[in-house]
Amino acid sequence: GVISNDSKLLCNKMRLDHADFQRLKLKYPSAFIMVKYEDLVLQPLEVGDAVYSHIGYNQSSEKWQKFILEATHSNKSSGQFGVYRQNGAESIDKWRHSMAQKDIVEMNRHCADIIKKLGYIL
Repeated sequence: GVISNDSKLLCNKMRLDHADFQRLKLKYPSAFIMVKYEDLVLQPLEVGDAVYSHIGYNQSSEKWQKFILEATHSNKSSGQFGVYRQNGAESIDKWRHSMAQKDIVEMNRHCADIIKKLGYIL
């Protein structure tokens, strides 16, 4: 079905992205950090400070702090592929509650390895 095909494509893309990240991190150890959407939404200022620190700044700028708080707690969402969310924390697990159980099982069948590699729980 559609979920099966979509999850295969998405998870294959995630595997490639993760492999690229690992390869580049080995080659350039101090150049890359991984930032998860969930961490950014739940701890925006801390993650912002970590990113800014990684690139050599003491802390994130006020402009960044304002942007990330607005993006994750906006008055309205900017669509499926936009960056603004009314409630960023709510969107983290929304798929778990809005997808049919059979679709979640099918997705996990195709994606369990990459989901676990990225530190998520099935």
